[in-house]
Amino acid sequence: MKFVNLYKLAFLLLLWSALVSAAVGSSRYWRGAQVNDVHLELIDEQNQRLLSESDLTELVRQWWSTQRDSAALQIDTYLLETIINEHPLVANAQVTWNLQEALNVQVQVEQAVAHVRIGRERHLLNTALQLLPAPQKIALDLPVITGVTDSASAHSSALVLRQIQTSGVVGKVAQLDARGRYYTLVPQGWNHVVLLSKEHNLGRQLGKLKAFYNAQSAAELKEIKSIDVRYKNQVVHRTR
Repeated sequence: MKFVNLYKLAFLLLLWSALVSAAVGSSRYWRGAQVNDVHLELIDEQNQRLLSESDLTELVRQWWSTQRDSAALQIDTYLLETIINEHPLVANAQVTWNLQEALNVQVQVEQAVAHVRIGRERHLLNTALQLLPAPQKIALDLPVITGVTDSASAHSSALVLRQIQTSGVVGKVAQLDARGRYYTLVPQGWNHVVLLSKEHNLGRQLGKLKAFYNAQSAAELKEIKSIDVRYKNQVVHRTR
């Protein structure tokens, strides 16, 4: 009986020694672990290329300059994540350590749904209908919102644009102009404009427009210059 107890005691002491050794070794490993590189991964769902790795390289370089130590447990990954998330064309960024010598930075790039012109300024509109700075020399086949004066009016017009697109009445939209008391809609692929009231129900106006389109042949639509659905129970159109 005493022999069994001594055996158990010896086993427990051996196990405890192994655990202590493992803990000490692990602690030394983590304290000595270094980060020597940053890997960037850009997720660009529609391949719009609003952002490139080179656009973020300078931000990473600035972050590195603030780090006094390259030890993995000492570097400020939260600061790097914050800096990248503050970029106006970044929707979301997450920084993780790969448990070796590098940080992995996964960046979700903003996606544009429309161009916006405010005076001479050019902007983009993201999926949340927020204004983004428009990169230079960017060519995207997107609707253009004009005639707005600030971010609030741009957002209001974007809601109208979204309802028009969702209805599917005109297919693709080339332009939506918001100046004046009404909206001027330019359907892509057609040589006419559609006038929509800002005061009346947009859904009803789109319903009238759909009925009008269905009643016209392709040849007749080509001769139409403008379609006005602002009036109650009628559609006024002009031909060339």
